[in-house]
Amino acid sequence: HGFRSSFNIVSDWYPLDMRQVRDLQRRGHEIGSHAIYHDRSLFASREAFERQLPLLREAAEHLGAVGFRSPATHRRVEWLSELPFSYDCTMPHSDPYEPIPGGTATTWPFFHGDVVELPYTAPQDHTLFNLLDHRDSSLWQEQLEQVVACHGLFQLLTHPDSNYLGRPVIGRAYRHLLEAIACRDAVWVALPRDI
Repeated sequence: HGFRSSFNIVSDWYPLDMRQVRDLQRRGHEIGSHAIYHDRSLFASREAFERQLPLLREAAEHLGAVGFRSPATHRRVEWLSELPFSYDCTMPHSDPYEPIPGGTATTWPFFHGDVVELPYTAPQDHTLFNLLDHRDSSLWQEQLEQVVACHGLFQLLTHPDSNYLGRPVIGRAYRHLLEAIACRDAVWVALPRDI
């Protein structure tokens, strides 16, 4: 359908193939930061946060990233304005299944100081399929209808791993959702950095 995605990359936890990262960028995808480590350490304490900020700045420069999403949506809302990024995509609209349940209760972007929060507004693939055992895209499509009706931001958080979008049931549901979005004339399909 010609859509592009934002891929959020952990800087120092998994092997990083920069050729693959640069290939994604060449193909028009966005690269964002998914922290230094894929754990809750960034927001575990103020000391840990301050120790990792310079590493996040380096990662942002190395990846060409202007956006951030925290692993497992761990966060301290009052610190998000200090992130060395233009936007954050960590906070859900509403998600009772995350380590920090709750959310923004809005489908609209808003600011933490100079950092724009782009809330994810549809259930994550992990929640919908792995925890709640859904079998199709109907809930995603229902959420799309509701968000479009209030002229909000529809943002979906998925994982390209084999046990997520690599599973046939999730991959099929994702394709059906993309088809539903592609059929709409009155929506702006944009990368987070463009928003």
